[in-house]
Amino acid sequence: MMTLLIDRLFRKNYGSSLSAPLFTLCVASLLFMVCSVSLLKPVEAQRRRAAVEDHDLSGLWLGDYLCDRQHHMLMLELTEGRRGKVKAIFHGLYQDKEYLSFEMRGRVKERARGLRLMLEPGSWIEKPAHDFVSVALSGKVIKDKIRGRLDDQACGEFEVKRLSCDFSESAPCSRAERDLFAQHINRFGKMKDRQNRGSRRAQRARRRARRARQERAQARQSDESKALEAPKVPKVPEAPKVPEAPKYRPVTAIDQAAFAPLINHIEEASFDPKRLALLSLAMQHSYLTSAQAKRILESFTFDPKRLEAVRLMVGRIVDPKSHFSLLESFTFDPQRNRAAELLAHSTVPAPVLIEPQAHKPDRRSVRKESKGEVQSEPQRVAMEAKLFARLLANVSEKSFDKGRQSVVALSAGSSWFSAEQVKRLIEEWTFEPAKITALKTLAPRILDLDQSFLILDSFTFDQYRAQATKILKSAKPASVR
Repeated sequence: MMTLLIDRLFRKNYGSSLSAPLFTLCVASLLFMVCSVSLLKPVEAQRRRAAVEDHDLSGLWLGDYLCDRQHHMLMLELTEGRRGKVKAIFHGLYQDKEYLSFEMRGRVKERARGLRLMLEPGSWIEKPAHDFVSVALSGKVIKDKIRGRLDDQACGEFEVKRLSCDFSESAPCSRAERDLFAQHINRFGKMKDRQNRGSRRAQRARRRARRARQERAQARQSDESKALEAPKVPKVPEAPKVPEAPKYRPVTAIDQAAFAPLINHIEEASFDPKRLALLSLAMQHSYLTSAQAKRILESFTFDPKRLEAVRLMVGRIVDPKSHFSLLESFTFDPQRNRAAELLAHSTVPAPVLIEPQAHKPDRRSVRKESKGEVQSEPQRVAMEAKLFARLLANVSEKSFDKGRQSVVALSAGSSWFSAEQVKRLIEEWTFEPAKITALKTLAPRILDLDQSFLILDSFTFDQYRAQATKILKSAKPASVR
């Protein structure tokens, strides 16, 4: 039938029929093309299906996603079936507070550049009180990472990394692996019931509290009975204590070795607001000379931001006689005149009061004081380089954040650190909420808080950089504790 159709078409266009050899050659070529296409299609489909089945995505994936211009924690619980079908549960932690989860379904497909995961939203498991909407997502699988985008105008990219646990009885997830999700789901992936007052842990806590109340009541009763039985002894007035004279330390500007990293960080900042944030943190614990203040002002691009920098440095410049040199950094008269008014009301920084440190003497110090030996307070110095290298290696060897936190807490109980050492310790953590927890432990043990701006380089997102700045601002210098 096909041969007659080809001969009729050729005769219609060229007026004559095909010769027998040429006609046979055309028919053979056409049949070869049809057979090759029909044979290659199943082979290519089988190759793609095998590539999808070889790469198993089942398990837990932890990371974060961008939504409403903020990064939020994300955990994907993937279960891969046959022929690339995937079931998933989306666990989200909006602003590290509100927990949400919903089911998803989709497929894994083989593309020219690798595997592609595409998921569509399903029914809600835990929906917050606000107006939240479940969204679809698609991403590319790169070894042990999945990177892609959420299908919503208010959201953007996401990135997750495979965990070693999978909520099963053989490989449950520890609290460190679950990170902030540990407040909402247990190690087997079940939601925690906060209203369950009948749990064994709650019952034990209530029994301990009841026992403690009974012991306190019995102790009060015994004290009252002893007070009634004991004879009254007249009280001897104590001699008035003479208050010690307050001690002050003079205010000095930071030296060139401490000023060099500060000015380098300010000059390397990309925009004026970031420069102001660094300067605000440095001015909490540092004093400057007029020459140093002028160099800082010259690193700013616009006069309004220079004026804000002057507001931060007012009262922190030790040589007010040279204030006029700062006005040379301004380009326009309105900002220059306003800066002159601010500097005119600036005075020499007052000496800093040294607060007496109340410490509990141990038995050895009491014995030495009784023998007439004078005990001086141990000098506060940063940890030695060799000892710090051993501490850093010990923290690096720990697989989970909980282990690292315990090592750092134990060391911070008896050691002091420099800002550079704290920065190197914090960089051992992967997730920034864990870095914030470590910084809360280490901030009271920093000796050179005037260099604390170096620690901000360890944080990537602005949200956690702001939290770190707040923690470092509230910390007190070691010399005035």
